[in-house]
Amino acid sequence: MSVQTHTLNTARKEPIVKFAVTIVTYNRLELLKECIQQVLSQTVPFSYICIVDNHSTDGTSEYLDQLAAGTETVFPNAGKPEFHILHLPENIGGAGGFAKGLEDLGKTDCDWILIIDDDAMIAADYIEQLQKAIFKNKLPGLFRHCNYCRSH
Repeated sequence: MSVQTHTLNTARKEPIVKFAVTIVTYNRLELLKECIQQVLSQTVPFSYICIVDNHSTDGTSEYLDQLAAGTETVFPNAGKPEFHILHLPENIGGAGGFAKGLEDLGKTDCDWILIIDDDAMIAADYIEQLQKAIFKNKLPGLFRHCNYCRSH
């Protein structure tokens, strides 16, 4: 498994809470592209985006390499998320892919992690609404109370 990290160099307001997303994909490149567009179109941007490629054979791996290298520039208003691209050596299923993504993002300083499949098309204000609910209900961040996540 290889991990690549890349930060887009576009100006945008930093979020108050650090949100991350892990997306698991397998041989659905066109859906993945749409999903990534939705993720990058958030009114409150993600700090980290982890994409787990479950050993796709349809060009997904190459597309993700271009995205990580900054040669895929279809997201001009994306803020500055840090991309983590995980290429798995075999398809370990959705749950296995999410486990790998959560393990990777658990090493960051994010407060909240959204897990979605490549066919999830989230509304542009999804994270904004989630942030409002967090503040309204005074919810703690995930990793502040999750020793397992930090120790494994």
